[in-house]
Amino acid sequence: MRDQYVLWVCLASPLLILGLDFVNNAEWFIGKTGMSGDFADSLQRLSTQIFQGFRFGIEILILNGLVTFAGLWMISKKAED
Repeated sequence: MRDQYVLWVCLASPLLILGLDFVNNAEWFIGKTGMSGDFADSLQRLSTQIFQGFRFGIEILILNGLVTFAGLWMISKKAED
């Protein structure tokens, strides 16, 4: 394992999932932050185009685990005999 990258992988994974959740649940984020205008409209359109009405629930935790596992797997080294 390349120890110097573990922290970065474990920090990047939740941030990537937060970005995905931001796009997936655009209406919730728009309502909570009070966004309006072109950015809010384009965010809603992007969410509809990508997810077609599907909303992540508890599945987001599974996705976060998978992304973290994949990142840690990518930085791992092959064991030496």
